Formats: sequence, C-alpha cells, structure tokens
Amino acid sequence: WQDPPPDMVVPPNSPVQLVLSGGPAPVNVPDVVGLSLQFAEAILEAAGMKVGRVDRVTSGQEADVVLSVRPPPGNGRPRGSAVDLLVSSGREEGQ
Repeated sequence: WQDPPPDMVVPPNSPVQLVLSGGPAPVNVPDVVGLSLQFAEAILEAAGMKVGRVDRVTSGQEADVVLSVRPPPGNGRPRGSAVDLLVSSGREEGQ
C-alpha cells in the first residue's frame, strides 16, 4: 500500500507513506506426539509444514508412534518449515 498512489504526481521531497508486509504469518507446529508416523505426516503437511529428520528409538510404545517433535508443538515457524520427529521402533524385549 502506498499513499499517494504510484501514478500520482507530487512536489519534490513530498512525504510518501508505505505499508510493507511482514511476510506470511507463522504456522504453529501441531502436536502429533502419540500419533502414528503416517497420521503425523498427514497432519504436518495439512498444516503447511514438512517432515524433516525421522529418528527411531526403542521405547515402551508400539512401533511407528511419534515420541517427540522438534521444534516443540505450538511454536510458530514459517510455512514449509521442517519438523523433526523421534519415532518408536517398537518395544524393548521383555516389555
């Protein structure tokens, strides 16, 4: 936005007001902890984010359950940002 408009002739050194965009609004990282990897990926993509690094670790959870998210849920990030996931590779033997 500009005032006066771009095609208007004004005297030299006249003030011009400009309003600049700060860019797109950030997207909050969805809370996908406890969900299946497949469902978490779909939710992240629907929110305008992409899955980044996926690390796996044995845990008390079934395989392919999201254990943690980085950056943490609720944090604002630019649209298209990557979200790293820590995912269960399954229960340890004896659990």
